[in-house]
Amino acid sequence: RFYDAGLASTDDHLAEAYELQGLLSTPRVVPGVVSVLAHRRQLTGAATILMLHEASRYLKFPSFVKQIDEDLRLLRDKNWSLWLETQDADDLTDTTIQRLLLNNCPTRFLLPNPQANTPAIRSAYEALGLRQAAIEQIAQLTPKRDLYVQCPEGEAAIHLPLVPEAIAICGASRPEDHAAMDRILDQHGPNNFAIHWLEYKGL
Repeated sequence: RFYDAGLASTDDHLAEAYELQGLLSTPRVVPGVVSVLAHRRQLTGAATILMLHEASRYLKFPSFVKQIDEDLRLLRDKNWSLWLETQDADDLTDTTIQRLLLNNCPTRFLLPNPQANTPAIRSAYEALGLRQAAIEQIAQLTPKRDLYVQCPEGEAAIHLPLVPEAIAICGASRPEDHAAMDRILDQHGPNNFAIHWLEYKGL
């Protein structure tokens, strides 16, 4: 049902994406699909990013946690980088995510959060080792313009001087944006997507 022998090879593709939202609602099949995805990786030595969007969803499943632990040990020597992405600061209080972030993810990009300095949210940032001044700075950053970066060399807020065209492409994350993208792709195809997307955004 989920994978079969007719699955096409993706060896020549620069990017692969798997939509797992429906899968996660069927817990009994998660271990098998995790195993399939792990075996499909291409360990060629080429620089590769493995990104888990909304990582807290995956970390609820022991099979995913086990695979991520294995990946963190194996892939760092294979020129892979593992990105765990979450948009809710409360996710950082989950002990599994904290352990992965603190022990294995020395570089962290923190998005602006006006609620960062509130009593209910502050503890999530303190768990990552952020001082009060840094938390206050995160609360004052501009969405889709600024980031706060933690890395072994230090930490600082950085400003991204994005032009309107870049914001229209990189900052389009709302459900209505995704629906519009699908519509434009259906009408104009991938080769003409960019120009029609910018027109849709009024640029």
